[in-house]
Amino acid sequence: MPHPALIIFDIDGTLLQSQLVTVPAIREVLTAYGLTPPSEDAIRATFGAPVKEYEAWLARLCPPKRAAQIVDAINEREQELISTTDALYPGVLDALEILKRAGHALATCTNASVPYLARVLDGHGLRKFFQVNACIGHGFAHKSAMVHHIMKTIMVRPAVVVGDRRGDIEAAKANGAYAIAADYGYGMGAELEHAWAHARTPGEIVGIIDRLTGKSR
Repeated sequence: MPHPALIIFDIDGTLLQSQLVTVPAIREVLTAYGLTPPSEDAIRATFGAPVKEYEAWLARLCPPKRAAQIVDAINEREQELISTTDALYPGVLDALEILKRAGHALATCTNASVPYLARVLDGHGLRKFFQVNACIGHGFAHKSAMVHHIMKTIMVRPAVVVGDRRGDIEAAKANGAYAIAADYGYGMGAELEHAWAHARTPGEIVGIIDRLTGKSR
């Protein structure tokens, strides 16, 4: 048996192909309100941002007096799509099954809201894999605080953060954890360069963890 690790997964761009739910939600709702949707690239640039920043960006696309109503409608449509769209990256479920079966402790850490996190976990049958699920909607100031909380709650070591944005890499380093970059996600080159290892697919995460835990025996 390998030495167990604590593996903390980001969600958007790591487990979930967010463009399959967020892009259509924004486009559908803004079009329904007679507004011009932004480009897909502009939408994708918001992935990984704290939910308040994302919603502030959405609000700027809307008439001020209707912004709150439209943002709520976008969030509602996005959550519907999370539950009905096959949006997990290929290989995610297999990787989680293998890691869980190997005795590793798994957790999630996301800048999303509480309802968004719940829809991802429950809509895709993921909750059974994770011991702790932390999001910025729980009152954390940033991802480093979430990772700190998870590492205090689950004392398994080594600890690893898997994510696709700079904030994931920085949160790992701030807490003395290993950082694995999900190169298949939404991060751009330089923001992931300081990761301990890079995964081109979810399946590659398993091999990286095997190497890491092999060193730890």
